[in-house]
Amino acid sequence: MKNPFSSTIKGSKGSMRAFGGIFRSKYIELILAVGLFILLDSGVLILNFYTSYQIANDAHAIQLASRMGTLSQGLLHELYQVQDDADNPSGSYSESIDIFAKSYKLFDETLDAFKVQGEIPGRPVY
Repeated sequence: MKNPFSSTIKGSKGSMRAFGGIFRSKYIELILAVGLFILLDSGVLILNFYTSYQIANDAHAIQLASRMGTLSQGLLHELYQVQDDADNPSGSYSESIDIFAKSYKLFDETLDAFKVQGEIPGRPVY
């Protein structure tokens, strides 16, 4: 009696044997090495894409932090200007207070956008 698992469908006998022959060939080590290389290479490629995405987000956060530093320096400058105008008895310091209030509003909007990933004027925040 013939083994039913050893027989193949008529017409595909050669292809089934060729496919089975791949795993019994003398090149099995080479085939496995190429497969392992492709698997590892694709893993490194995926990791590379993820890392570059994170670097882009970090660069944007650094730019936003730099903007916050510039705005805080401007706030301090305007605060000193208000103090100077307040110490001068003949001058009015309402204009300095208005400039300080606008600077503070911009600083606060930027800080809120940084916290909740909102938008600042002209730029989205991620």
